[in-house]
Amino acid sequence: MAVGRLLVLGAVRPAVPEPPDPGAAFTAALDEVAASLRSLAEAARQADRQEAAEVLDAQALMADDPLLRDAVTGRLDAGRTLDRALDEAADESATMLATVDDPYIAARADDVREVADRVRRHLAGVAEPDLSAVTEPTILVATTITAAETSQLDPAVVLGFATETGGPTSHVAIIARSLGVPAVVGVSGLTAAAADRVDA
Repeated sequence: MAVGRLLVLGAVRPAVPEPPDPGAAFTAALDEVAASLRSLAEAARQADRQEAAEVLDAQALMADDPLLRDAVTGRLDAGRTLDRALDEAADESATMLATVDDPYIAARADDVREVADRVRRHLAGVAEPDLSAVTEPTILVATTITAAETSQLDPAVVLGFATETGGPTSHVAIIARSLGVPAVVGVSGLTAAAADRVDA
């Protein structure tokens, strides 16, 4: 059980503006996302957070994988906007993984969406959420918390978190367990119910 101030985080999912060369912009953003994930993985290793490092390495490989890259560029070639192409490609890949009859592999659908959302924020010029500003004992409530965000949590400050998405085999849950941070995931309607609360 965790007791502390309740902080409800809003979802950040901006629209992607259509650049003059969507293919080049997408490729550059995907490369930047892969590099940033590798940097976060190295930071996690330096902090002796091996499980987090492995998860972030896996997401970097996912960003490098031609599957997502080709799915988006193929849709761009077919006349889709970059916003729509990214959405459709991520949904297709995530749905394919989610239907696999193996809970661990199925949970990787969340990783596809996290990588795609990270690309989306990069293209829109929106900074990644920074939870380092949390400096007093707090319980986080959000629609989703990414593996990258979870890897940077300070267990002395973030006493626990709850999200609407995810499952027990999701990378977010795995990292939380490795850090000793209590986590409840997959709670539908959570953020709306928690919006008016100040403690838990």
